[in-house]
Amino acid sequence: MKITAFLTAILVGAASAADTLYLVNSWKGNEISSGMAYYADGHDATGGTGGSRPDDYVDVTHGSHIIWEGQAVKGKFLFLLPLKSKKLTGNQGTFGTGVSFTSNIFADAASKHDNAWAGTGTNGYHTYNCWKRTGPVGKPVVLYTVDGWTVETVYYCRPFN
Repeated sequence: MKITAFLTAILVGAASAADTLYLVNSWKGNEISSGMAYYADGHDATGGTGGSRPDDYVDVTHGSHIIWEGQAVKGKFLFLLPLKSKKLTGNQGTFGTGVSFTSNIFADAASKHDNAWAGTGTNGYHTYNCWKRTGPVGKPVVLYTVDGWTVETVYYCRPFN
């Protein structure tokens, strides 16, 4: 009986454990950017101005916010902590692990309610489901702040296979 319960706990833990990738818009004064924040399995994003920093981050645009909806947006992770933000052109970022993530957010996702299914993504190993993330009355949710930058969640993605 104890072994069955133990094995069940291990399997449930393995099945429910997952990394999370946030598609974010950021601002610092008049400067703006969009990027991808990666939280590894077991590292929760606590959210808010004191929220935990991600395990990896990359800008996909700097000087403007990307339109996440209706197009594929790709980020490639190159550096793990400490965070090093890369300023790149176009809508491609680069992360330290060498793993790319491409989001495919539905064209109508901006009009969806909080936690509504908004699209998919892939890192070449797993397929992810993505959901919209907003606070009360559609306001952005602060994921974390760093070096004067306020990083707000637009969508979040978790693997389903």
